[in-house]
Amino acid sequence: MILVFPEETLRIVYLSDNLTIHDERFLRKLTQRGYDTWLITYYHELSVPEPMQRIDGLHIIHWHNPHYARRFKSDGEYVSIESSGWRRQLLAVQGLWQCLQHFRKILAEIRPDIVHAGWVYSSGLIAALSGFRPWLLMPWGSDVQVMPYQSHGRRIVARYVLRQANMITCDCQAVKDNIIRLSGYPADRIVVAPWGIDLHQFRPMNHLNSIRSQLGWERSKILIVTRQLKSFYGIEYLISAMPLILAAEPQVRLLVCGDGPLETTLRNMVRQLHLESAVYFAGFVPNHLLPGYLNAANIYVSPSLEDGSSLCLGLPSVVTNIPAVLEWVKHGHNGYVVSKRDVEGLASAVVNMLQDDSSRAKMGEASLATALLHADWDKNFKTVEEIYHHLIRQ
Repeated sequence: MILVFPEETLRIVYLSDNLTIHDERFLRKLTQRGYDTWLITYYHELSVPEPMQRIDGLHIIHWHNPHYARRFKSDGEYVSIESSGWRRQLLAVQGLWQCLQHFRKILAEIRPDIVHAGWVYSSGLIAALSGFRPWLLMPWGSDVQVMPYQSHGRRIVARYVLRQANMITCDCQAVKDNIIRLSGYPADRIVVAPWGIDLHQFRPMNHLNSIRSQLGWERSKILIVTRQLKSFYGIEYLISAMPLILAAEPQVRLLVCGDGPLETTLRNMVRQLHLESAVYFAGFVPNHLLPGYLNAANIYVSPSLEDGSSLCLGLPSVVTNIPAVLEWVKHGHNGYVVSKRDVEGLASAVVNMLQDDSSRAKMGEASLATALLHADWDKNFKTVEEIYHHLIRQ
C-alpha cells in the first residue's frame, strides 16, 4: 500500500472515554507518525492514565464530568444515559449535554482536520451530535454486537450514531456485518482494520519462566485467560470446567490475568469448587508485563472473545464459536473451537490439547504465523492512515 500524505500535518482529535491499552497504542502511533494529535476525553477517573500522559507530543484535554462518567453495575455492564431511575437518567443526559457543548467549544478553538471517535454510546454519540465533518467512528465490539439488542432505545441511538459517521473502521468482519444489518450503513465506507499487537513485544520467549517460578508452577501445564472479569467474557465457564480438567490432568493450573466487577464472584466460585491451589488471580497486568505471563502458559483459553496476543506468542487456543473469534482461530489448525457455555466441551478440548504435545506444538506455530500475517500493528495502522487521507480528499 502506497500512502500519499498532504504537505501540511493533519490535526486529529481522538475522542475516547475508555482509555484502554488500545487507545494508548493508537495515540502513541499517531504522535510517532507526526500527526498533531489531541486527546479529548471525559474519562470517568480524576486523571488520565499515566502512560498516556507520558506520550511525547500528545495534547490532552480531560474534563471529568461526574454526571457523564460511566459506572459499573454488579454484572459488569456499563451504565450511562440508559441508567435505571429517572433521576440518574436526567443527570446522565445533563452530563452528556454539558460534554457536547464543551466538545463543540474545543473543536472551534483547535479546528482539527478529522475527529476519530470510539464507543458508540459515549464518544461516538458526542461526535455525531457535534455536527463536525469529517469524522471516523471506531466501534469497540459490544457497543454494536450486544448493547443495541438490549433495548429499543439503545438500538435507536446506535443506528443514529452509525449513520452520522463519514466512515467507520472496526477490527473484524463480524462487526462490519453486524453494523450493516443494524444500520444499513454502506459496506464500502466500513474498513476492517484489525488492531493487532506489537510483534516486537509479544513474541515467544521460552526462557522466560519467572512467573512459573514465582507461583511454584515449574512442572505444571498452565492455561491462561487475559480478559476483564465481566459477564460477557464467560470466565465462570472456564472455572466450572477446571474440576473436569484436573480429573484428567492433575498438574494443570489456571492463570487469570485481569480485573473487573466479577472478581469477587469468581473468587467465591474457586473457593466453593476447592480450586484455590489450581487457580491464580493475577489481577490487572500492565501491557508491558503481559508477555511474561503469556510466555509462561501452554494454552490460551477464551470462553467468549478472541485475544490476538495469544496468537503472536505461539500459543494454541481454545475458544468459543463466536464469528469474530473464528476469523482468527480455525478449529484443528491453530486451536480448538467449542460452543458457548459448554463446560464439558470446553474441558474436553483443553484435555485433548494438553495430551497431544505434537498437535499442540503445530497449533502454536500456526498461531504465530497467523499473527505475523494479520495482526502486525505496524502494518495494520497504515490502513487507518489511508482512511484519514481518504476523508481529507473527500
